[in-house]
Amino acid sequence: MTARMTLHVIYGIACAGKSTTALRYASDNGIRTVISTDYLREVQGLYVPADQSPVLAKVSHTAWELTGDPTPGDIIAGFTSHAEAVFPAVAAVAVKLACDGLDAVIEGSCFHGALITRLRQQVQNVTIRPVLLTVGSLPLLLEHITEKERQRAPGAEPRNWRANARVLMTIQNFLITDAARHAIPQTRAAHPLRERVPYEHAR
Repeated sequence: MTARMTLHVIYGIACAGKSTTALRYASDNGIRTVISTDYLREVQGLYVPADQSPVLAKVSHTAWELTGDPTPGDIIAGFTSHAEAVFPAVAAVAVKLACDGLDAVIEGSCFHGALITRLRQQVQNVTIRPVLLTVGSLPLLLEHITEKERQRAPGAEPRNWRANARVLMTIQNFLITDAARHAIPQTRAAHPLRERVPYEHAR
C-alpha cells in the first residue's frame, strides 16, 4: 500500500516566524515543497477584483477595517472572513499536493481550527498535521517585527505590522483558545535572532 503523504500546516499571526520555521523544518526533513498562503492570496488578488472580494485586498490583521472598529469582536470577524476568502486557494493547492504524493509544508496566517477540519474533509488520503506557532509576548512580537522589517526589500509594500501589533496579539489569543478546542498542538516561536523553533516537540 502506498504511504499517505503528509501536509504540515504551520500557522499563526504575522511575524511569528512561520516562514523561517517552515523552511527549516522542510530542510531538516528532506521536504522539497513549502507553500506560503501570502502568495496564494496575492495570486487570488490578480484574478478577483477588490470590489468583488474586498477582504482579499486586506491582510489578516487589517481585515477588521471592513467590519468596524478594532474591537476584539471586529478584529476576529475580520480575521476569520479573510481566512475564509483565502481557503479555496489553500484547498486547491492541498489537492494538487495530494496528487503529487510528496510531503509538503504550507505556512501562513489564514488558518484556524474549523478551516483545518474542512481541509481534512476535502482533501482525501492525506495526513494533515497542523501546529500553531505563537509569540510569547507583545515585546517579543515587536522584536520579530523589527527583524522582519529589516529583512524586507527596499520599496516592498508596507504591511503595518507595528501599528497593528496589539491587533495581532488579539488574533493570537483567539487562535490559542481555538487550537485548544480543536486539539491542535502549539509551540512557542523562537527569538528571531538567537534560537531555533523546537517544532519537533509539537508533533
